[in-house]
Amino acid sequence: MLRRLIAARDELAKFTNELNTFNSWIESAYRTLEDKEVALSKLDNLSGQSEDVREFVSDVIAHQADLRFITMSAQKFVDESKEFLTLLNDYRTTLPARFSHVAAPVDSVVREHAAMAR
Repeated sequence: MLRRLIAARDELAKFTNELNTFNSWIESAYRTLEDKEVALSKLDNLSGQSEDVREFVSDVIAHQADLRFITMSAQKFVDESKEFLTLLNDYRTTLPARFSHVAAPVDSVVREHAAMAR
């Protein structure tokens, strides 16, 4: 059970790391896109911007693989979490409903207050 919990934690760490990296890139890409839009709005610079736009589009396409990896990483975490939950529920069902061998304490503050309230 502990191995499953550790595996889920590791998958969550991978997912978080990849997601943070992707978020940093996407913020940068968004700023680059805004810059490209401004540059392309000036018609006299249009011919000089075509190579920059191609490079940007190529970079965006290359990051599609990152999205697939993030999705797979998230799915691995979900799978590990479900497996841990299954093991935990199986363990819980094997526990006795009540530990009859453990006697309740005779002197209890709660019992005393309940007895006084009657």
